[in-house]
Formats: sequence, structure tokens, C-alpha cells
Amino acid sequence: MADTESLVDILYVDTFNQMGINKSHLLPCRGSLIGFTNHSLLPEGMITLPSTIREHPRQTTIQVQFLVIDLKSAHIIILSRTVLHLLRAIPSTYHQMVKFSTPNGVGVAKSNQQEARSYYLLSTKGKGAQDSMPIELACLQLEKTMEQQRTIPMEELKEIHID
Repeated sequence: MADTESLVDILYVDTFNQMGINKSHLLPCRGSLIGFTNHSLLPEGMITLPSTIREHPRQTTIQVQFLVIDLKSAHIIILSRTVLHLLRAIPSTYHQMVKFSTPNGVGVAKSNQQEARSYYLLSTKGKGAQDSMPIELACLQLEKTMEQQRTIPMEELKEIHID
């Protein structure tokens, strides 16, 4: 899932286990994750993995640092806006696709509408709001608070009309 609101890349522990990677490869992660419901969640750790989007010849591979979390979800990963930016991707929720640049032209990753609908229904069927919410790092919320404290201009600004 590509989530333009997420600030971190998430790999769910079920997916991590299915990949057959030993937990000893996880780097420790200090700090907790906070979702829209303000529930705190400690990640299992972090891991950087090569991630290939789409298939040859219109594909791209980038290194993505995932936070591994133990949480039930209909998705296997969440790609953050940072990864979408690195891919120079253009997501369209209406068309359920993502277009991105590759050395061989524009790559397209499409979703299956029926599959997306079943994932949506699965993630909203009474599993608890925290199971399907995008997650942000707590320390990044501090960054947002700091952004709001903008400096004021040193002098009055003059409005100039251009014809």
C-alpha cells in the first residue's frame, strides 16, 4: 500500500516472517509509533531491504528502511511519502495505480479493484481502529510542532500590484 500520509515505511511482522529473514538482522529501534488513535506501539526493529517496484524492463529498485511492527493488517507493507518521492511516483487513489520513472520509461503499478475492496473490508471489520491506521514516529510529531513556530517578518511587507 502506498500511503501519502505515512511518514515511515512499515513492514508487518507476518510478512517479515514469511520472507524467512532471521530476527537477528533487525536493528534496534528506540521510540514508539503513534497512529491516529494515539495508541503507542513499540516496533520489533528496523531493517533495510532492496525493494523492486513492478517488473522488468520498467522497474526500479531502491533501498527502503522498514520499521517492523507486530500488528494485524490487511496489507503487507506501507510505503511512505518519502519512498514515493524517491521513486518520483504519482499515486492515484481514483485509478488505484502508481506511476513512477524508470530508466526504460514510465513504470505502472496497478491494483486489482476487487482485491483492494476485499482488503479494505478486511481492515475495517471490527479489528480495532489501530489495526488499519497509518502510523507516524512520535519524534516526527515533535518536528511538526516545531514547524508551527515560524518566525515573523522583520519589517512590514508592502503589497505590489503587477499589471
